[in-house]
Amino acid sequence: MSDTIDITSLVSRVFTSPFITIYLPQALLVNYAASHTSRGSIARWTCFFAIVGLYLTQVYRHICLDSPISDTWVGSAAGGMGFWNCVTFFDRLIGRGWDYEHYLPKDKSASGETQYKGNRKDFANEAIASPRGVGAWWEVKGVPAAWSSKMSKEWFCVSRGLMVVPFWMLYNVLVDNIYGERYGHKSFHLGIHESWARELEVRAMTTFNFFTRLYLAMNLFVLAGTIIGCFFDGNSFKTAKPLYGNIQDAYSLRRFWGSFWHQNLRSGLEGTSNFVVHRLLHLPHRGLVQRYAKVFWCFALSGVFHLANDVAIGVPVRETGAMSFFLLQACGFVLEDSVQAVWRRYFGTPNGSFARIVGYVWTATYLSITAAQWIYPANRYLTKEGTYLTWNCVYPIFVDTRM
Repeated sequence: MSDTIDITSLVSRVFTSPFITIYLPQALLVNYAASHTSRGSIARWTCFFAIVGLYLTQVYRHICLDSPISDTWVGSAAGGMGFWNCVTFFDRLIGRGWDYEHYLPKDKSASGETQYKGNRKDFANEAIASPRGVGAWWEVKGVPAAWSSKMSKEWFCVSRGLMVVPFWMLYNVLVDNIYGERYGHKSFHLGIHESWARELEVRAMTTFNFFTRLYLAMNLFVLAGTIIGCFFDGNSFKTAKPLYGNIQDAYSLRRFWGSFWHQNLRSGLEGTSNFVVHRLLHLPHRGLVQRYAKVFWCFALSGVFHLANDVAIGVPVRETGAMSFFLLQACGFVLEDSVQAVWRRYFGTPNGSFARIVGYVWTATYLSITAAQWIYPANRYLTKEGTYLTWNCVYPIFVDTRM
């Protein structure tokens, strides 16, 4: 009898999980809208408001009912997924107005036709499911070159597979470190140390730990997905591209976020910024005003996305520092560009290793000082067990643990 009750409870919790109630319906609606609706149609707008409504039910449950998805890293990452589905839908299907008949720019098509050259399913995968547009005509800037088109499928799977284990082990070591005595929860507060040197040390180590863990975790998902994809499409690995760029390019804030860091959000950020700045505010396409209006919009929208991640694990809106951190990155861009402009005017363009070293120090220092207000609150609400990349980390997405 107890087994029957347990099975019944499990089935019930599966059907009330975030995956079934929010993410799967959103994915189906987005794919239907991309494949079978046309720009400006009532059906498309209906789908858009439906996915927004699904996301708002998640927000209501997080904030009003104090019911976060989980206290795991994957729960945090999934928290913003519903919001970003809304952004992607608006950007590509409403702002840009892509549909099956109107997709290719005339200057990109030999015949001048704008219709997608393929079936509707492939169109939806390219126009909606691809975050960076790898291989498409609209591939975003900052995407690294493909790994290699010359190696065999077998060697590709083996060489990438050998990277998975050390990445996973190093990630877990970093998790142990951040929850250890030296950089534990007692340090996850602003201004807790009387010594400025100790404060800067903890901020620097916590920032390094956080960004390195994120780098490793996201690379693990990409590597696993690419290897699995080889079994379904034997040639997919030939066009697969790394998620992150070269760390040697991160000698300025602009290059850190635009060249080294992953570009999964770039399409939605740039597309919505163009819509807001040029179509709503009617700013000219050149000049400093429109340039920095786009910068601040992109980082503000990124802040909202990461705020949604924080709220999903139970961080109160008043405590999360996601918005302030990302807006400070925009301020950093302005400061960085201003100093570089003054330097170029009076001393010429800085070149050489010394200039790069100064750039690395500046980037690392600025991130260490500003990131604490975003990292600390989330670390207080995440558990050590939920931060490890195990089945327990993914479980709350597919089985409702809030019942």
